[in-house]
Amino acid sequence: MVNRIVVGEHPTWGMGAFVSKPGIDAISASKFDFMFSTMYENMQIHQTGSFTMNGTYGAYTTFSWPDLGYFPLIMLASPLYEIQLEYLSTAAARVRRLAFGETFSGITTESNAPLYYVVLKTQLP
Repeated sequence: MVNRIVVGEHPTWGMGAFVSKPGIDAISASKFDFMFSTMYENMQIHQTGSFTMNGTYGAYTTFSWPDLGYFPLIMLASPLYEIQLEYLSTAAARVRRLAFGETFSGITTESNAPLYYVVLKTQLP
């Protein structure tokens, strides 16, 4: 059985996360033998963070990141409600809580719940 996953310091490729193709040892793999690797800039994390959403449905909360010169891929997670993302520029976006008529699932009425985000160096088309 080969080691297919390395998270942390790779002996050849440095710090990162690496997943090799089936049957190939991730420790001795060439850069072409990885199914996933953070050594490529487009998969690197540019910024992570969290903030508290406005408690009012339909009200927007804005967040920003250092400008990459393009619209990056943003991953969002909220443990309590569904959200909508709208890009304002290549360095800012805003989110709002969806109302009951806009969503398929029930939404909590709790306000001030955290929203977590990751901005990746992946350029959107």
